Amino acid sequence: MSLPRFSVNQSLFINLISAVLIIIGLVSLFGMSREIQPNVSFDILHITTSYPGSTPADVEKLITVPIEKELKQVDGIKEIGSASGAGLSSIYVEIDPDESGKQKQKIMRDVRNAVDRVKGLPRDVDDPLVTEVEIKQYPVIEVSLSGEMTERQLQRYADRLEDILEDINGVARIRKSGYREREIQILVDPDKLGEYYVSIDEIEDALASRNISLPAGKLNTETTEYSIRTAEEFLTTQEIEDVIIRANDAGNCLRIKDVACVSDTFKDEDIINKTLGTRSINLIVLKKESGDAITIVKEVRQKSKGYLEKQTDKLRISYVNDYSFYVQRRLSVLGNNGWASIFVVLGVLLIFLQKRIAFITFLGVPIAFFATFIVMSAMGLTINLITMFALIVVLGMLVDDGIIVAENVYRHMEEGMPPRLAAVKGTEEVMGPVITAIVTTIAAFAPLLFMSGLIGKFIKYIPIVLITALAASLVEALVILPSHLADF
Repeated sequence: MSLPRFSVNQSLFINLISAVLIIIGLVSLFGMSREIQPNVSFDILHITTSYPGSTPADVEKLITVPIEKELKQVDGIKEIGSASGAGLSSIYVEIDPDESGKQKQKIMRDVRNAVDRVKGLPRDVDDPLVTEVEIKQYPVIEVSLSGEMTERQLQRYADRLEDILEDINGVARIRKSGYREREIQILVDPDKLGEYYVSIDEIEDALASRNISLPAGKLNTETTEYSIRTAEEFLTTQEIEDVIIRANDAGNCLRIKDVACVSDTFKDEDIINKTLGTRSINLIVLKKESGDAITIVKEVRQKSKGYLEKQTDKLRISYVNDYSFYVQRRLSVLGNNGWASIFVVLGVLLIFLQKRIAFITFLGVPIAFFATFIVMSAMGLTINLITMFALIVVLGMLVDDGIIVAENVYRHMEEGMPPRLAAVKGTEEVMGPVITAIVTTIAAFAPLLFMSGLIGKFIKYIPIVLITALAASLVEALVILPSHLADF
């Protein structure tokens, strides 16, 4: 039994399939994330190494060059670039596009192993950090807290709001800008060091031996087991000032406050954030790969507004770099173009075809679209500029096969053939040409799937969406459309 005959004989089943496709397609459409561009990996690894207090020349000689020598032994690397600055080494490793398929994970492991093999780094150097450059997590909005208050008060507000925003579904993490970490500074007087014959090492040893938190074993009784812990961490600057550096048998002792001044302050800052004329702390919200940028920003604004209403101080909240604005604007432009294209296609069908045939043929467009959305959702694709562009491009092609089938069926009806028989015979006569037309169109876009390099990572989403939509339209034209033509 041919597909058109099965379709006409099982019209109830075909209508049920059509309804299921529309319902699941709508669920898939509203469940997909919305963003400007798809999530792709750039096949670039970033190696950062911190060496506080060093000059760019020292960083290059002691850190950058040794790491680069080890990296040159790794196969599958296209290019290595580096930058050495004051206290920081940055190395970029670009993976060869020809090796970025199955070998990518192996190359990344080899790079990390090469970095771990580097010997002779200075003692004060932090462990090199190897990260992959990708756009799966990126900022969607900045929440700026400001007001006439002390910096510590502002930090307390920022910490509380950070905890609230981190609980939003789709938020990966919160990065703070303008937030200075607390720092206890011990400013040693050189004259007093010479007067008491004290070295810096003695002061460091005294502080290290006093500021500890260590387990000290267990104490068991007949009924209870106690965990013993030595908890002697500093809580106030007064405790630091009273630390004994040196003492003698006579009871005389030398304390930190005798040779130094202890101050509770913040780390030095290179950039000062200000909003509405006062110091501010910006909470930068980063979304997860699966998060919807528009939904996240909307909820961030709601949570921030609710938090602000509960405060009594002169706290002000502003929003900076709202990424969702650009997402909505660009998707709105494409959406408007898409709707315009739909009306133009429908108008052309009404001009050249009989009205009933034109409407039934046009029904294949939403069915093919909803089937495409189902496949896109299953593949983890998102609604972005590239996938929307592909849908608009394929819009006019989706009705080509339906027009051929519907017009041939209508021709048999005009000759007096019963609708159900005309639907079967008319579809069977043009199955070959219709399949050939769709396959040749698919063949024209298929080579885009094999483009290499960074451009290929973005372009590949166009043929994926196009081929999926064309295949869905072919199934609709040969299976669903004959049943609708016979019934209506």
